[in-house]
Amino acid sequence: MKKLLSLLLSAVLLLSFASCGKNKDDVGYLNINSQKVEVDYLLEIDGTKIPFDMFRYCFFTATEYLEQTTLDFDKADAKNKEAILEETISQAKYLYAIEDLAKKNGISLTEDELKEIETTMESTFTSAGSASKYKELLEENYLSPRVYEQILKANALYEKMVSELVGTDKKKNKIVVTADEAIEGYSQRYCRIMSIYFFYNVTNEDGDPLSEDEIKKLDNEAKNNASKAYNEIKNGTDFDTVFKKYMGEDLYEEELQKYYSVSEISSLLNYDMSKVEIGEVTEPIYAQQNYFILKRLPIDKEFLKEKIDAVIPVYSEIRIEEEIEKLCEGYKIEKLEDFDKASYEAMS
Repeated sequence: MKKLLSLLLSAVLLLSFASCGKNKDDVGYLNINSQKVEVDYLLEIDGTKIPFDMFRYCFFTATEYLEQTTLDFDKADAKNKEAILEETISQAKYLYAIEDLAKKNGISLTEDELKEIETTMESTFTSAGSASKYKELLEENYLSPRVYEQILKANALYEKMVSELVGTDKKKNKIVVTADEAIEGYSQRYCRIMSIYFFYNVTNEDGDPLSEDEIKKLDNEAKNNASKAYNEIKNGTDFDTVFKKYMGEDLYEEELQKYYSVSEISSLLNYDMSKVEIGEVTEPIYAQQNYFILKRLPIDKEFLKEKIDAVIPVYSEIRIEEEIEKLCEGYKIEKLEDFDKASYEAMS
């Protein structure tokens, strides 16, 4: 469920969500009946009021998330307002829980780490070219300077918890795991997949866009090749043989041990890989100018044991996600007076 919203850059909270008194970022405006109406805090998590600029950020990233994961999602449709607001709460809780979990485990950022974040912000400002361009860049990504800083720091805290809290070292790590536990946990969230794919470009060698007719022709060629390959498998030719025919012998060895997050690849392909059985071959799936034919293979635990140094960090992130989700489930949420007025139209 990792939703650390990396719209501008990927990269925890120097300031707590709690603040001493209000400032201009704690109060915002909603567009209601063509008028700007000043509103106070809209949401409270465990007794802490969420500043308006952070709520707004979570609102629009929630909207983008739903657009990416829900077919034909219309953000302006009133019937989708509740879904956006619920996802907004989910994202706000997630960010709040990062700081909460870090505090509970004594994790904080060093002076050097804070300096690095400051340097990142300065670099973004310099790259923008001017104060007005910097403000415009932030606004394009639903950020205020304060929220930008908070997101950078939230991501830094998250990564620090992943690297320090979970591991096999009883002295260093608070959440101690064995190699077998890590492999088992990894296997529950990840799948092993081989992929035959047919890709086409929508630009020429100079990066200029192709015409609709050219794109349509390339799409049809890729689609027909995928259908041809799939029919060979369907008619009894071994998947490995078909793979080598279309993808080559060298790539076969590279692809034989490829592992993917089930949730992430399902989202990427808009196809639920959790329902694909071990040994099953999918029909051609279209995603991102590719036609994929996928075969799900059994998890090779002996191979993962050999790669345990790579498995542990991934499993560590899984465990941190679980700890964050536990905290999120326990938070008391209060929707404040103006919460229900926050529609896509009103927030825009």
